[in-house]
Amino acid sequence: MAIDDLQPGFFCTPGGPWMHQGNVSTAATRAFFQRFVCPRSMQVKYLVFFVQAISTSDDAIDVGIYDSAGPTLNLLGSSGSKSGLTTSVGYKVVQLASPVNLVKDQVYYAAIAQGTISGTGCTFHGTAANSGHTQIFGGAPPQSEIFCIMSGAFPLPASAGPSFTVVNVPIMALTQ
Repeated sequence: MAIDDLQPGFFCTPGGPWMHQGNVSTAATRAFFQRFVCPRSMQVKYLVFFVQAISTSDDAIDVGIYDSAGPTLNLLGSSGSKSGLTTSVGYKVVQLASPVNLVKDQVYYAAIAQGTISGTGCTFHGTAANSGHTQIFGGAPPQSEIFCIMSGAFPLPASAGPSFTVVNVPIMALTQ
């Protein structure tokens, strides 16, 4: 669950910046999803992630937010395809095409997707998932904690009914 620590946003990954347990490698058209419960009603304009190792070319990224209306997630907003994010190490603050209004105590999923990779893809700071723990409460939204889609996920699709594969995910934060 995201924690409201009175910052202008929050980490989607429980434990936020203290969670880094390894790096997450990208793959072409793969989207990563992280479940979170919004700690307060707010309008989100940016998704933030950290590039740990750069790509060999300027590969596109798309970030977004999905609802958890059922086993199929619905895209509430995304950045669209953005370049210039994978060729330098550090925090990347990506603006959504339109702000997304989130409601306190509702379940959402933050998403990040990689487009075509021309060479070596970048890696993100990530959190390690234990296959037994991410699906304790259920293996489908809104209970599944972490999962990914493997193909056709770039740009982020309007709806996503991904396989609920347990994977390590990038640490993501949302800000106003």
